[in-house]
Amino acid sequence: MVERIAVLIRPRAYVIGAIATAIIVLITEFVALFTPGGTLWGLHGETWSNAWLANMTFGFFWPLLTSVICALLGKFNVITKQEFVIILTMVWTSWMFPSIYGILPIFTALGTARQIPAFHKWNLEYAKDISWQFGPDPLNSALWESWMYGGPVPWAEWMPTILWNLARIIPYYLMYMFFATLWRREWVDVEALPFPQATAASKLVDMTFEKENGSLRLFRNIWLWLGVLIGIVTMYPYWIWTLPGLGATKPQYFTSISVDYTPYVIIPLANLNFNFELPLIAASILVPVKTLFSFVVTSIAINWVWFPMMNYLGLWEAQGAGTTGYAHSLIPTLWRGGYTGPMMQAWKNEWGPPIIMAFGALFALMLCPIFTTFRGELVNSIKAIFGKAPPEVEEREPVRYRYMFLLYIVFLLISVGLWYYASLGTLPILFGIIHYILMGMFFMGRARAAAEFGLVLDAWNDQIPTHNWDVVSKEWWLADPASPFYIRDPAVRFLPLKTDWTWFTTTMRAAPMATLLEMYKVGSLQGVKSRDILLSATIAMIVGVIVTTFAYLPLWCSFGATNLSIFNYTGAPHNYFQRGPTYGAISEVGDYWRAGLGHQPQPKHWVQFIVGAAIVTIVYIMHARFPWFPLNPAGVTLGFTWITFHVVIPALVALVAKYVILRIGGTKVYEEMVVPFAIGTLASTGIMILWGVLSNYAALLTA
Repeated sequence: MVERIAVLIRPRAYVIGAIATAIIVLITEFVALFTPGGTLWGLHGETWSNAWLANMTFGFFWPLLTSVICALLGKFNVITKQEFVIILTMVWTSWMFPSIYGILPIFTALGTARQIPAFHKWNLEYAKDISWQFGPDPLNSALWESWMYGGPVPWAEWMPTILWNLARIIPYYLMYMFFATLWRREWVDVEALPFPQATAASKLVDMTFEKENGSLRLFRNIWLWLGVLIGIVTMYPYWIWTLPGLGATKPQYFTSISVDYTPYVIIPLANLNFNFELPLIAASILVPVKTLFSFVVTSIAINWVWFPMMNYLGLWEAQGAGTTGYAHSLIPTLWRGGYTGPMMQAWKNEWGPPIIMAFGALFALMLCPIFTTFRGELVNSIKAIFGKAPPEVEEREPVRYRYMFLLYIVFLLISVGLWYYASLGTLPILFGIIHYILMGMFFMGRARAAAEFGLVLDAWNDQIPTHNWDVVSKEWWLADPASPFYIRDPAVRFLPLKTDWTWFTTTMRAAPMATLLEMYKVGSLQGVKSRDILLSATIAMIVGVIVTTFAYLPLWCSFGATNLSIFNYTGAPHNYFQRGPTYGAISEVGDYWRAGLGHQPQPKHWVQFIVGAAIVTIVYIMHARFPWFPLNPAGVTLGFTWITFHVVIPALVALVAKYVILRIGGTKVYEEMVVPFAIGTLASTGIMILWGVLSNYAALLTA
């Protein structure tokens, strides 16, 4: 979409945005301490699916709250509409930093490792010379007294850790921000991807400033506030347990507002949990109809046809009776390297887990357009790096391509150099470069999911793809004798593994990549220059990281690890940040993949990668050439569990509802009623979470 005429952004917008960023990350950090492992949810019992909600936790709560405050102050004319976009950008791209998805586990890693004997060999012996990067001397219990039980912070002993990690985190995030910005023109201007949640955020901006009958639409739109109210009411099983005297219990699983026929094995290996969480329906209804349809069809074809066929053909065993279909149960077993019996285990050992096929689909979705339909734009982008492109190619870019690419390379080399230093010189430099590029591509896939569907029940976590991705992009390179970068000694190998932060997407899900691209989209809709969006996101990243880092210790030591029972600092999901590096350093040769992943990577495994890529490529060609073709490549790709299967029934409900609404009420009803209702519903999750956190905090005070 063509940008509107851009207006001047005054410095006050950046100052207000920085203050808002600091306040919000402080509140989010407090929330993180009172949710399991810092997942920012905590409204059901089962550990892993707590980490599935990610962006859905506060993704629209903070923007709505910011909009309300701005609207209330509107009579003072403090900021313009475009300046509000700058503030929104700073909030949108930074609020996840103080969580398991951001940098929180870096600073809890050593404290957790001290308390788990199984980690001592690696962390207290192999890594004794680098332990200062994660905290004070782990063998000096006096320095950890306040961390464990509460008390004054030993700042002097922690300061090397704090300053070192700030020096690493800031260029690390800048590297990925500039990498994401290299894709801005292709996705926002050329392909004009829908960015459903960003488009909804732009609608929220409009409501904050536009008036109707003398009042701001933000306050007059009853559908927005009905969405908040009905969202809270319909999700009552996830918060009613906090009310004393009712006898309600906390749900064990997410997606348990449902009817689950999976335990009866009516269709073997088919997840038959029909769940109806309203926020999932609301998020899905923002998605274009064809993408929704393609996602539903593909998910059903895989999960209700292909997986059962593997059983009917005698290749995979059915799940055991009683296996639930709730969030973290059957789905990871099927997609990852788990197995229901020896036949499935043997098949996956030979051909790999189906998630390898999903990798192929993802990369095809990203690369097919730029190497086929838009290859001319790719050529122009390459020319722009060398200063040879037409002026219009760089007209809307925040900086010239040559500088953008150069800054990405500079921060890439700085990040690899710091990783090399952190590993005591054991990191193979070329591998470090390869790995960071691969991670960037993988998380641009996550950004593509945000651009096509929004980040709904974010599958980029340790439950489905990222265990396998860690093996493919990291552990194989250092732990397999076939790799050119193989390190034989496990004690030496552990050092570069330990000093890479991203394990099971820790740190990377909060990296301003998907969120930055979403705000580029908002900026294009609201007439804000991409240069101003990038500048505001950069300021927010620096402010957010610094505030998060320095606030962590006072907050944590106000309570102490032993009092933060809901956080469960020695348990999952938090201890995965400590467990991750150990898998690749278990033995000298061979045993570097975690049980449940299947076999170590084999050549045949790439057959599935090719199949996934081929399916999406064929769909892309058909979609591009024949308008009548019912599927689009985005929805098909996301059906390979990039939007996890538990969204399928909500997406089906949303698909039917959206089709009916558009047919009967048209786009006016959809834009003025449905979109605000969806925004309100998505914002309601933040209210429920805060209520749950207050309940946990009250329980701590009265214990």
